Amino acid sequence: MPYTKNNISSSSRNKRLTILPDSEEFAFYGFPDLDDEQRITYFTFDEKELGMISQCSSLETKVYAALQIGYFKAKNLFFRFSLQSIPKDDLHFILLSFSSNNKLCNTHCISKHEYYRQRESIAQLFGYLVWSNKFLPQLYDRAKLTVKRDISPNFIAHELLSFLQKEKIIRPGYSTLQNIISSTLTEERYRLKSKLQQLLTEEYKQNLKQLILNDNTLSELAAMKQDPKSFGSTMMNIERKKFTILHPLYNLAKTLLPSLDISQQNIAHYASLANYYTIYDLERFDDEQTYLYLLCYVFKRYQQISDNLVDALIFQVKKLEKEIKEKANIKSNDLKQDDNPESKNQQIGQLILLYVDAHLSDAMIFGDTRKQAFKILAKESIRSLGEKLLEKPVNKQVIEWHERDKASHRYKHHLRPLFMKIDFKSQHHNDPLLKGVRYGKVLIFSQAMSSPLFVSSLEGEWSLNLRGDVALQPL
Repeated sequence: MPYTKNNISSSSRNKRLTILPDSEEFAFYGFPDLDDEQRITYFTFDEKELGMISQCSSLETKVYAALQIGYFKAKNLFFRFSLQSIPKDDLHFILLSFSSNNKLCNTHCISKHEYYRQRESIAQLFGYLVWSNKFLPQLYDRAKLTVKRDISPNFIAHELLSFLQKEKIIRPGYSTLQNIISSTLTEERYRLKSKLQQLLTEEYKQNLKQLILNDNTLSELAAMKQDPKSFGSTMMNIERKKFTILHPLYNLAKTLLPSLDISQQNIAHYASLANYYTIYDLERFDDEQTYLYLLCYVFKRYQQISDNLVDALIFQVKKLEKEIKEKANIKSNDLKQDDNPESKNQQIGQLILLYVDAHLSDAMIFGDTRKQAFKILAKESIRSLGEKLLEKPVNKQVIEWHERDKASHRYKHHLRPLFMKIDFKSQHHNDPLLKGVRYGKVLIFSQAMSSPLFVSSLEGEWSLNLRGDVALQPL
């Protein structure tokens, strides 16, 4: 739809769109409110500016031109005012810069012709183009590009104002900017509506409507808005159920959203509206508008739930590993210690010294030697100590794996459901870790089904498609 003056006039009859907060609206369009330092900055004129002022025929028109130049330097905008209505400090500052004894007539109003003449001269002096409707198509095209990046009226307004400043075009009136943005947003809604009408089949529509057609007071959609409060099994069971519900719809959203040509920022915006509006509101909107909000909501919410499951898996793994290592360290230290290690070391030393004791005869029979040894340490104690010394030292990793075996029920309860639900990906096609993940899922699935499963010699290359159920397909 070409942007014309008629479109602007038609839009102006509608309720005005808020595009800037009050503070920003005043910053861009409010009458300058200068302090003493700013008056020195903006009301100090160079030779070209003084030359333009001097061309005016009367004191009143000169003062008016000087004020208009200063205000333009402050705001890059022109204002209609009378000398009687401007701040007295501004007027007094300007009069001090003119060495004239002529009395200023505050009630004097410059003619419309003089106003436009000064405006053209000042714009030309600073290299600006005065706004006219011929710039409407240019500004409208810019708005159409911007709305696909961010549909927020405030963002579009700032982009248009920045574009005008860069091109040195004096910005139009605030209402004109409102109408341009309002018209752009309306056209974007029609564009998306038309796209969705082309893309959505009846099956897609029914699938999306299932999210809001719920007779329960607390609908599934409302429940899905809540993030988990912990990574415990109860909360993660709820997250996995959400994940299962949203998975087929996520695939739909992932397929359709690129065709709509909207940014991630806009997807997040539309998704937030599904959170903001009640189900009653969503049912009252145009179908395509509701579908758009739901598609974006599903897309963003699925990703968030997926992140929650990954975070939960990481949390539970770290928690279990920490506990296992702590228990393994304790057991490892216990194995290294004895009831009285100093006493045992002394006794072992005494037993060894029997072999080099000069007071014992070489002709002494072995039975007598053993009697001497038993005086140092009891027979069973010597046997137990010898066997312990001959034992192979226990590896710490063996102890850890033993502790993992003992904690197997916790792995099955906390980790397996998360592991099976998460859709692992890799940037590398033949990633060995990803192959291991796939292989592990196949084995767990096989155990769950209590049936033998042939694993090919190609390292168990299978792909699992996890939605509500598990389907196995050879790669």
